Amino acid sequence: MQSRISRIGFTGFLTGVLLVGELTLSPPEAEARKSLAGRAGLTRAQRKARKKAIFVVKRGVRKLREGDYVAALELFSNAHKIYPSPKIQFNIGQTYKELGRYLDAMGAYEIFLRDAPASTSETLRKLARDNIRDLFRKIAVLRVQVTVRGAQISIDGRRRGVSPLVKPLRLMPGAHSMVIKKRGYVTVVVDLQLGAGKRVLRKVTLRKPAPKVMWRTIRKPIKGMGVLWTAVALVASAGLAAVITGSMALEEDEFVHDLDEPIAEREAAAARGKRYQAATDGLLVGIGVVAVSALIWYLLVIRPSGGLERIRVKPAAGAVVPYVAPGGGGLVIRF
Repeated sequence: MQSRISRIGFTGFLTGVLLVGELTLSPPEAEARKSLAGRAGLTRAQRKARKKAIFVVKRGVRKLREGDYVAALELFSNAHKIYPSPKIQFNIGQTYKELGRYLDAMGAYEIFLRDAPASTSETLRKLARDNIRDLFRKIAVLRVQVTVRGAQISIDGRRRGVSPLVKPLRLMPGAHSMVIKKRGYVTVVVDLQLGAGKRVLRKVTLRKPAPKVMWRTIRKPIKGMGVLWTAVALVASAGLAAVITGSMALEEDEFVHDLDEPIAEREAAAARGKRYQAATDGLLVGIGVVAVSALIWYLLVIRPSGGLERIRVKPAAGAVVPYVAPGGGGLVIRF
């Protein structure tokens, strides 16, 4: 108990006692002071509220002496609700500081310095300023610079404003997660590790998401079929012609071997048979050449062509393109 009281010192117990007798009107109420009745410029209801607040503050000071900071904070907060005096904020700041809630303590001290009346002692003002300087060594200060205006900045799930931030952010030391997002841009998540008394600058670049790659499956046309069918027609025609010339060559050969026919006619038939045979041989050779050529054409041109193929589709002008990105998705309209 003795160690707790010694830690409070003038920044807790004695200051709390001092503030009990110095409760004053908050600035908005001070504006109406001239129109208020009563010895101290207060209405009867205000004097009653001030008296009650002093009683609650005294209880808070007792709890502060005993080291029961949670109860003291509750009592000081209640007193401020009963009678909103900026000087009670000093007591609240002291209690927050003892509880290790340094950010809340700084806020309470700053309200005290901002709203305290001119009659407030310079000793209290200096003590508040000294406490704020001391607390800056126990917290971290973060400055965030975002390349895009109007981006929402959240830290640990709590919204802290939109870019550009006017003031740096005050945070407790340790690990934090910062999320920066804006419609039409890829959401950025930054993991922070902040040390006590450190001032940190984080520059964040927001980029628009790349449109989703679109693919389409098409059936490739078969190439060279006209050439193949031409070759087939040529082979068929040449084969038919070879059959005819071959048959005629056989007929002439039979006539040549018919001994009943005159020799002159048989010699003429033999000559015609040789011509038919030569024509048949030429046709057969042509058929072979065309057939081999058609086979090579099929293997090199026709067979590799055709089938299914996936091709990348470039969005046309004025197209609506869906996209998926970390943290969300949407549509991109291209003009």
